[in-house]
Amino acid sequence: MSSTRRQLQKTFAAQDMGADWISPITDVRNYDDIGYLAVWTSAHSPTGTIAVQGSMDYDPQVSTSVGTWVDIININLTTGSPQIFDIIGTSFPFVRFQFSHSGGGSGDNLTVTVTGKGV
Repeated sequence: MSSTRRQLQKTFAAQDMGADWISPITDVRNYDDIGYLAVWTSAHSPTGTIAVQGSMDYDPQVSTSVGTWVDIININLTTGSPQIFDIIGTSFPFVRFQFSHSGGGSGDNLTVTVTGKGV
């Protein structure tokens, strides 16, 4: 019996780190493992937090659905770029990436790539 491997890869273009940013929502219902790669420049000393968030009640079929989002991983931006976030066997059907700005960073760019694989 053969199995079909599913793979996902999306890159969200560079975002200015002088303000908060939330990525588009990614449907990961058919993926076992999810990973995020965050790469940023730091010439203007951005500070804040970066998080991978999940939602169990977001409904893409309802245009007014905002969902309830909880942090799966959350770190202060005191660590250097790049950062990788691996999420193994998540039960969340929808995920997104969030940058919460707390200072500096205007003119610095954040690029985020999400990947997924499943059998």
